[in-house]
Amino acid sequence: MVIIMKSLISLHLNPNTHSYTYPIIKIIGCLFIGYCLWNRKRLLWRIYDSDFVVLGSLVEIMAICLVVFIVFCFFLSITEVIKLHDERKFNEMSASIKGTGGKSKVKEYCMDDIIGLVKKNAIIEIAIVFNQSVVNVGSSSVWDSSDSYPHEKSYFIDNEFFDSLDDFRTELTQYATNGKVSVLSIDHSFV
Repeated sequence: MVIIMKSLISLHLNPNTHSYTYPIIKIIGCLFIGYCLWNRKRLLWRIYDSDFVVLGSLVEIMAICLVVFIVFCFFLSITEVIKLHDERKFNEMSASIKGTGGKSKVKEYCMDDIIGLVKKNAIIEIAIVFNQSVVNVGSSSVWDSSDSYPHEKSYFIDNEFFDSLDDFRTELTQYATNGKVSVLSIDHSFV
């Protein structure tokens, strides 16, 4: 209980979070405190019904401070949950790249299959593995709200964009081994 209160009171992102438990408990604690603050006049009716106006004003000031605190703590806890989810996803991808923890999730695709996917789809992202690192390749397009067809289709390898499919193919050959590319995921779905 002391650990939960310390983590609830601390107003910083906890980098050592390895479990969803504490961020979720902090979220529930913030929601409970928020509920109590919302119903403070019903819960503290004797203070508000008394002749001590100063005491009621003091409770209102404390309530405003607590609202700011719990909103900040609530969003920090949400950020911790998202960060933990992203770290777990990254660790899963790293394990599948290295082949640890069982069977590797990397599949070999022919270069022509990758080129065909990129050419056929207006927007696609393919995560390939090259030298133990992930390289994102694919295509992107600009859509006009008045037309249902994509315009200005371009192809990319990481942060480098190509206007023609031939330039993309030439650059992609650097990431191929014997005409095959190691694919980890297509549009964020493991193959």
